[in-house]
Amino acid sequence: MPASLSIIIPALNEEGSLEQIVQDCLRALRDFSDGEVVIVNDGSTDNTPEIADRLSMDPRVSVLHHQSNLGIGTSVRDALSVARMDFITFLPADGQIDPFELNLFLPLLDTCDIIVSTYFHSNRGIFRESLSLILRWLMRVLLGFSVQHEGIYLARTSLIRNLDLQSETFFLSFEIIAEILEQGGRLGQTQIHVLPRYIGRSKVVHPRKIYAVFREILSYRKRKRSRSRPERNAPPQRS
Repeated sequence: MPASLSIIIPALNEEGSLEQIVQDCLRALRDFSDGEVVIVNDGSTDNTPEIADRLSMDPRVSVLHHQSNLGIGTSVRDALSVARMDFITFLPADGQIDPFELNLFLPLLDTCDIIVSTYFHSNRGIFRESLSLILRWLMRVLLGFSVQHEGIYLARTSLIRNLDLQSETFFLSFEIIAEILEQGGRLGQTQIHVLPRYIGRSKVVHPRKIYAVFREILSYRKRKRSRSRPERNAPPQRS
């Protein structure tokens, strides 16, 4: 029987797309043994909070509210504290990923602890594609991270809960993947489709957020090095 799945949807001013994406998620979850949707309203100033509360009348939907914008990292960590299913995924509220793409992950759930994805074809534009290439290059050079990943991913909930996650930006996803693999987690890979946004513009492509991601890459690199460095006062090993 397929595993159960928690779909976490961080939402910042997504009144034009949130209801449709949640309804699609609920339909897609029928292919899993059980499922839930956790919406995190990250300080929205439009009608997103009211829409989220109305959607939570369905017992499969729960909502967390941030009074101010705390960032996707905090949103994901807060959602992890209430997620109840075997696997977790994070789905954008902008409609770029059709929830029915989750079916492509199903054959891998029995044998993998984390399943990443790449896009069959991407229509995100030259600028976004260039940023993705630069990010992958930085990850490979600075962190030795060579996993091909650009879409959504599914991770085993029990493993994520043991992680000391610290990132505040979307780099948190790469931190989760890297940490699970470092603990010996089994990796799976698939391909999915990406669609244009339902409405509005991406909130990721902003100079301050790009700079914040770069700082978090360096911070994670420092944490990794400190973990691998032997204690200075440790007694010498005897042969």
